[in-house]
Amino acid sequence: GLPESYVLRAAETADPAWVAYYYDGTNTSSGLIREQIVSPGGWNTGEIAGGETREIRVTVQPGAANLPNGLDFLSTLTATAQGNSSVTDSVTLSVSRALYNLEARIRSQADSAFRQGSTSGRCGVTPAVFNVQFRNTGEAEDSYLLRGSCWAQAGETNWSVRYFNGNTDEEITAAVTNAGWVTMSLPPDVAQDIRIEAMADASLSAGSFARVTLLADSSRCTSITGGVTAVIEKAAYRPRVRVAPDGAGSQ
Repeated sequence: GLPESYVLRAAETADPAWVAYYYDGTNTSSGLIREQIVSPGGWNTGEIAGGETREIRVTVQPGAANLPNGLDFLSTLTATAQGNSSVTDSVTLSVSRALYNLEARIRSQADSAFRQGSTSGRCGVTPAVFNVQFRNTGEAEDSYLLRGSCWAQAGETNWSVRYFNGNTDEEITAAVTNAGWVTMSLPPDVAQDIRIEAMADASLSAGSFARVTLLADSSRCTSITGGVTAVIEKAAYRPRVRVAPDGAGSQ
């Protein structure tokens, strides 16, 4: 195509809680064009040859430290051809504040590392053990309400599920399985460790399984939740038999 220049205009959400800067991407020394691009007249790219591009860089940051979660910054950048106003295109960028955030991960005894979502384990004469981490990945302190539940193929009463505060080894089963247990207030990038021990009743046959779910709700922001699931299977009991050689124990 023929060379053309374009007028860029930015239409922002009228929220002073956010600060946005626009830069001419070809000017690495400064290139700040915010004043022009948010004005009614816009900012002119200068002539762009056919097949070439012009890069605009945008940085957005909160203007206040206490912005609530979910408060979005929106900016629509519209380019209009200088020589033909009917030739136009636009893009919209959106930024959300993650003041509060949560990451939930779980690991079974067989896992080499923590994972998100779910994992599985087996119990036999000893319980299946799972380690869970609820990490504060936000920017402010937060605590979490933890609630656990068990669904079992043969009925919940045939399974014993216990919960422990992994930081202190205190058993918290009664609280977790009723109204919920609240973690301590966690600074950013600090995790609450929880240990789950699940055991099948002796009356259950091998291959019976249960699903344990542990959910966390932020105390500061109702939209922040996380959870993990452990699937437990009862393993077959294989007794160990030892055969002593003839004459063993004789003088």
